[in-house]
Amino acid sequence: CIAVLERPCPLILFIEPSKLATTMGLHKTVHAGEDEGPARVWDAVEMLGPERLGHAVSAGQDPKLMKRIAADRIAIEVCLTSNVQTGAVPRVEEHPLPKFLDAGILCAICTDNPTVSGTNLLNEYLLAIETFDLGEEDVRRLARMAVEASFIDKPTPARPNGGGARP
Repeated sequence: CIAVLERPCPLILFIEPSKLATTMGLHKTVHAGEDEGPARVWDAVEMLGPERLGHAVSAGQDPKLMKRIAADRIAIEVCLTSNVQTGAVPRVEEHPLPKFLDAGILCAICTDNPTVSGTNLLNEYLLAIETFDLGEEDVRRLARMAVEASFIDKPTPARPNGGGARP
């Protein structure tokens, strides 16, 4: 997982470590688009080839980027409470989750850091349900997407038969 402050840390610094992670069969998550614009998310996708994006809130401003994320089956870790607390969105109602879902992007409801954010996964699902008027099938769909986005029991070049949780 590459999780750094976006502004002072160019993603180009992580190209070689990202290649090494791929060679080692490790899965990759990159935090991008929480406090920088869509260009940061584009850079993450194109330079580092992640399987998941942490936050990626600003991707909701760029339809072409959302199309690319959906086409590449890159999952977005959606952290509603955290994104309001950090100012990534001014209000939860302005979170791009509905845009992501409409674009066919894999979304996983997440807590980010539950001890800092003061939340848990149940509260995040309830917040999504109440804010975006999600129905039972929507919640099932989100849960299925979260499983698909997980790194559990997925075959990798290093472990072609899958296995337990991988970093």
